[in-house]
Amino acid sequence: MATNTNAPLSSDTGSKTSPKDLREAILDLMSIKDQEVASHRLVERLLSLSSGNVEIFEIGQTPLRLLQADGKRPQFMVHPQGMEIDRHTGLIYITAVEIIEERDPARQYGGRGRAHLFECDTEGRTLRSISLTSNHEDEYHPSGMVLTGDAMYIALAQYLPNTSATIIKFNVKDWTYEKLFRIGDHVGLVVPNLDEGELFLGTWGSRHYYCTDFKGNIKSKHQNPCSDEMEHQDAQLIHGGMSALNPINANHNDSEMLRSEGTIKLATGVTAHGMEHFGLDLIDMKSWRILTSVRWPSAPHLTMGGWAPFANPTFLWVDSQDRILALAAPDEDHEQAGRIATLRLYTLNRRE
Repeated sequence: MATNTNAPLSSDTGSKTSPKDLREAILDLMSIKDQEVASHRLVERLLSLSSGNVEIFEIGQTPLRLLQADGKRPQFMVHPQGMEIDRHTGLIYITAVEIIEERDPARQYGGRGRAHLFECDTEGRTLRSISLTSNHEDEYHPSGMVLTGDAMYIALAQYLPNTSATIIKFNVKDWTYEKLFRIGDHVGLVVPNLDEGELFLGTWGSRHYYCTDFKGNIKSKHQNPCSDEMEHQDAQLIHGGMSALNPINANHNDSEMLRSEGTIKLATGVTAHGMEHFGLDLIDMKSWRILTSVRWPSAPHLTMGGWAPFANPTFLWVDSQDRILALAAPDEDHEQAGRIATLRLYTLNRRE
């Protein structure tokens, strides 16, 4: 099925104007009739960009009200990690770590903390939350994740590289989870490839990815294909092969037409050793090659908390007016320090 059309995506609302805030943007996302076409359109639009002529603008903020299951705010600093939006319900899912005692890498001490999963509405209010645990109390850092149907696969890891993690399968409908297996490495990102019965597990900073089955048997290990030490923090999944795509950006000759061999992963993050740049990579998970990369300098876009937009949870989509939107939650939440985590809505535009 051909999906590379320049026409705006149709929606049930018939809206003639672009959504102005997060609530309208997510309602617009829910109204798009064909989500598969919308996902493919996102890939096409990202492929048409190049890092030299892309601008990112913040168009709105929504405070997050992250509450525990008892209705109280977490006592200690909360650091968001992964985010997904359910395109059918409009609900926002955020994993986050609560830091009870800071880690000390110099003496290989991973600190103490709690792993949280929050379900929020378009106003940033917590509807449901849960504390996630493994069988090992030092595995308390939750990962970035991908929502597939009613399930999310999440890692609960020690907060140090080269340690361990337990992979769980969380059912957002029943609000329950099961522990699948444990792996001897830190895992900060879990991407399921259900068509092949695989999980891709990003290590510390996603410098490498393990490919495992659902019992934890390692099938292969891949080096992160990006060349600039981009640390992938969160990801999305686009199913199905893409053909006759638009001409690719500066990574390829303008005349080249790219074909994906299978499922595409959209990864977001920041560069290592100082967070000088933030951006995104599109990766063909079968050939394990980068289809395109987009980068921005972090300094002009740092939040009040000192974070780049894609440093932590991020979710991208194309709205019915063919705008690329990105929702991010880069800042920490700490009541005693007066910090409130915020959902920030961005647009990605080609500079004319």
